[in-house]
Amino acid sequence: MVVGLGSGVTAGAVLRHSPERVDVCEIEPEVAAAARHFQVENLGMLDDPRMTLHLEDAKAFLQVIEGDPQKLTD
Repeated sequence: MVVGLGSGVTAGAVLRHSPERVDVCEIEPEVAAAARHFQVENLGMLDDPRMTLHLEDAKAFLQVIEGDPQKLTD
């Protein structure tokens, strides 16, 4: 899990290590839109099928996972 998308470089770096999935929480939709401008730097991570972007607060996301661990395998 990556908290805060920013330019997406961190998520892109994580994806280089062949994880099955990466969940990214970003509270501001505008940041996700801006990350598209950094596709070279973030290795196109927004289009990687292993990456799921959650436009919500990370604390809220983790509380959902805590309540339903099955969501980690969906």
